[in-house]
Amino acid sequence: MKKVSTLCIVLLLLSFVVFASISSRPVGTVQIPQVDRATGTLPARLDTVGDQLAVIFAPVPGDIGVSVAADCRGDLYYTNFRVDTLYKMDASGMLLDRVPIRDATGAPLTLGEMSWDEGRQMLWAGTDDQAPIKIYLLDPVTGIATYQFDGMVGIPLTDGIAFDATDGTIWHSTDISDYIVQFSPAGVRLDTLVPLDADGNPHGSISGICVGTDNTMYVGHNGLSVITRVDKSTGAFISVFAVPSGRDEGLECDPINFAPDLALWTKGAYDNSFTAFEVDSGTCVCYEPPDTCELPYEVVDMGDLPQCDYPTLTGNPAHALTDVAWLGTGITGEPAPNILDVDPADDGVVFHSIPWTPCEMESVTVTVTAGQMYAYYVEYCSGHLYLNGWKDGNLDDDFCDTLIGPSGVSAPEWIVQDVLVVPGIYTLLFVDPGVFDLGIYDGIFRWRLTSQPVGALGFGLIDRVACPTMTCGTYAFDLVGEVEDYIIADAQLEVALIDFAAVPGDREVTLRWSTASETDNDHFELRRNGSFIGRISGAGTSTTVTHYTWRDGNLHNGMEYIYTLISVDPNGSREELATVNVTPSSEAAVITEYALHQNYPNPFNTTTTITFDLVESGFVSLEVYNLLGQNVATIAHGIMDGRRHIVAFDAAGLTSGVYIYRLEAGHFVDQKKMLLMK
Repeated sequence: MKKVSTLCIVLLLLSFVVFASISSRPVGTVQIPQVDRATGTLPARLDTVGDQLAVIFAPVPGDIGVSVAADCRGDLYYTNFRVDTLYKMDASGMLLDRVPIRDATGAPLTLGEMSWDEGRQMLWAGTDDQAPIKIYLLDPVTGIATYQFDGMVGIPLTDGIAFDATDGTIWHSTDISDYIVQFSPAGVRLDTLVPLDADGNPHGSISGICVGTDNTMYVGHNGLSVITRVDKSTGAFISVFAVPSGRDEGLECDPINFAPDLALWTKGAYDNSFTAFEVDSGTCVCYEPPDTCELPYEVVDMGDLPQCDYPTLTGNPAHALTDVAWLGTGITGEPAPNILDVDPADDGVVFHSIPWTPCEMESVTVTVTAGQMYAYYVEYCSGHLYLNGWKDGNLDDDFCDTLIGPSGVSAPEWIVQDVLVVPGIYTLLFVDPGVFDLGIYDGIFRWRLTSQPVGALGFGLIDRVACPTMTCGTYAFDLVGEVEDYIIADAQLEVALIDFAAVPGDREVTLRWSTASETDNDHFELRRNGSFIGRISGAGTSTTVTHYTWRDGNLHNGMEYIYTLISVDPNGSREELATVNVTPSSEAAVITEYALHQNYPNPFNTTTTITFDLVESGFVSLEVYNLLGQNVATIAHGIMDGRRHIVAFDAAGLTSGVYIYRLEAGHFVDQKKMLLMK
């Protein structure tokens, strides 16, 4: 198992930019455009258009523009239609950065509309050419997009997405849809909104959405040069203003660049322009509690893990004791972090089935308790609660990593991710980010209950003065909630089986299995249909991956056999590890269809074998790629006979990591992942 790291290369580029600053006019009464319902068009001339604060143009233009998003530091992000690149620029249109967009496997990905999430420091985005539409969280630094859930059903083109910072939900619409669907961050469908025009009729084909304050929503129109503001709960019409473009995409509000004015950015679909319109409400991403919210406090709760690099510093992380909510039965304040893992109030999390198995599903139960100020917090602060958990899976003194298991399973150290909660008891499932190469080791955890989403790095704030080696961390202090730290002794499983497979042949079966680690494993016992057939020596105590093979012959074709793998320690104690069913056949030697099989062993150290089946002779290409899509090796390239082929692959010149091998034979194309661990 290896830690995934990303090398970020910042390219400094010169670009010619057109920037037009237009003096803002006082916001007055806006005339409602009268649409000709027979033709669905607007009059040729309008007396009123939206008040423009600025017009800029894309430093890297595209055929069609589909998105714009604004963060809380004044930077803008955009994409072009069916281009797998995220562009970052300032409010004058100067290009600041560009990164390729890739999914978790490293495959190129094109995304449409986007919306900024300040808590997570991420962009919510929907696919623009994929059915069903998928919603991703996009890291603007690395360009890695992590799948979250499937969006609304419709034409496979996201034409509107908006993160709602007031409640942590996501609004989504598709091309030419006349309604918007609200989802929880976990993808649970919560509500459907149909925006209405001034006459109470459906607004029509939607192109771009943005959440405003005061429970409102801005909605663009596909084909009509208007942006309408509606009630977010009912869809009822509030106001409308005209825009120059016939189709404005990617609505996003901006309270930073034109402060104290509030701006609504739109992207012209066909002219690569971005226009900032002055609006009277729309602080959707830099949300702050209302002025009516007052939560006084005198002491704070702090962490109790090692000082660096988690971190555990005075006031970082820290939670004010405002009597709103906490984890478990109680919370205590302290002037400085507690001695390592001795906070008596860290009692809100129950860990199930310890020890855990790396890269397997594990679970915890978390109790969220309301204080006397909780009702006030909800009513006067419009407050919410978010639950997060982290585990240091590779014991490198931080929670920054995503770990890759032997089978290629991705396991982030951010194990519970901004779950919106209310007081109650929750059972939560996640993939354990443990590793196999450390033997038996303790589990180190941090849990936080916060007032807003904090994102993957919200376990603390980076402080290179106190912790010079610290590399990540984005969130220190919160007015509500609690931080709870745990060190669970011997939290990882001491013996782990990676796989157990049976390959049928003509009157024979080949058994293959791999272990990630072994402790006091004297030997393996194999049984066929309950009867002993063989004994294979184990690795004793080992923290490295070990592969085993056993051939069982003289079998009857067409008969199903059940094989059982058993581990036996030096004292004779036996543990059944796995069973597998298989049927040998004479046809196993006759190739009737093309196939690409999983490499063996996998994971592997330097060398592995790849098996593939060819129905007939023809040109064959077998290539190896890294997760950036770069070709790193050619295994086969030429004419090959129609039969089963077993080829060796030597990865001595490659670094550890996940690779993709791809077979092309005639019209047959397939690919699989393999893990190199040196």
